[in-house]
Amino acid sequence: MNLVFRILFVALVVFGAPLASAGELAVIVNAELDVTTLTKEQVAAYFLKNQASWPSGSSVDPVFYAEDNPLRVAFDKAVLSMTPGEEDRHWIEKGYAGGIKPPAKVPEEKMALALVALKKGALAYVSAASATDPKVKIVLKVSY
Repeated sequence: MNLVFRILFVALVVFGAPLASAGELAVIVNAELDVTTLTKEQVAAYFLKNQASWPSGSSVDPVFYAEDNPLRVAFDKAVLSMTPGEEDRHWIEKGYAGGIKPPAKVPEEKMALALVALKKGALAYVSAASATDPKVKIVLKVSY
């Protein structure tokens, strides 16, 4: 019986470890923006352009990744409660309903960081470990 528990323990450690190691996303804005924290609901409203301006009145410019990017898949699920395909359909509907264009898409985190650092109204998400540029600030962290 002791051998069975050892085998189960080893199996749990070996195969359970990847399941236990979740990642963390950081939602970032330009460091000069007069926003310090956001809720998940606020972030979703900004990214889906249900809320198009910051409290100051300036335009919100969300930045996304391509549909197959692992960060986008994680963000869409954890924050928007959507799949990337559902999100793309959201933008098609927004375009037909009100002429709203989908957000800019970038191929990698470095570009998202650079855009947010340069543009005061930009909003993006990166892996939490990547959000080290002093020209951006983290307004929300989300585990996935």
